[in-house]
Amino acid sequence: MRKISIILFFMFIIGCRKEISITKDYLPIEKIEFKKNISYEFIAKGGERHLSLIDWGEESIPVSSKSCHHGGEIIPPLKGFISANYDDKKVYIKVSWSDLTKDDKGPYWKNGKLVDMKDDGISIIFSKSKDFNCALTCHMTNWEIDRGKFVSDYRMFNKKEDSPILLIRPSKTEGKVVGGILGKEGKRNPKGSEFFIFNSKKSEGRVSSFYLYQIIGRDDQPIYTDSRLFLLNLENIYFEGKMEYRLNQWTADVSIPLEFLGLKDIKKGDKIYMSLAIFDGTNVNHSITDTFSAIFE
Repeated sequence: MRKISIILFFMFIIGCRKEISITKDYLPIEKIEFKKNISYEFIAKGGERHLSLIDWGEESIPVSSKSCHHGGEIIPPLKGFISANYDDKKVYIKVSWSDLTKDDKGPYWKNGKLVDMKDDGISIIFSKSKDFNCALTCHMTNWEIDRGKFVSDYRMFNKKEDSPILLIRPSKTEGKVVGGILGKEGKRNPKGSEFFIFNSKKSEGRVSSFYLYQIIGRDDQPIYTDSRLFLLNLENIYFEGKMEYRLNQWTADVSIPLEFLGLKDIKKGDKIYMSLAIFDGTNVNHSITDTFSAIFE
């Protein structure tokens, strides 16, 4: 199995050497561990707002602007490691990150009331453009008045390209690796529908968005007899992979078909760009890394 060198897209490789020259100014990748598989340390920043609603006074920015995290308290930066290999058919990625709490339960209905549990997880977004940035896919799409306050809404979509995306969470995806596309309509499975069906009457007629997550469960009722809030869409596709928690650390192993990434006949020096989103006890907010380039050796 061959290796993929993973670096920040603006770092540089010297000649044909396998060693990667990393400039210390260009964190989050801080150092290399030379083991059987080289792992690269990253930092993910951002996280949960810890606010029930977005305040328009705090968020008065144009609809066309892009942002990923919107004020309020955030969790401290998360540190982790990533390594990757590939063969003629698949890319294999291992990501581990520190987490002092194992959050593996999602929200569920009990006696007509929503019990607001939140789980951990990770998402990986791929791109063929070095200019890709996760923050540029989060757009303010609307604002309205709710309970006497101006609130703004955000959705995640990508007008420039269809970016392959993976998501794995212990509860929300039932530990499965869900594969799809982040495009102009948002996150969709190959059939064009959303990953999840919301078991909530408040969700009827609404597309998935930041604001929807804020109002679900408030004067709300389930639609189906299933107690879970998030139901996996039957049209989803899944890839091999798993998440495991041990010694205050999550590890996610995923294998992705090259075809899903739009790659074939890989040659040494080919590259693809990616960004990681880490969920730490949250439904929708996340911490993100800068964009990495994965160079096939």
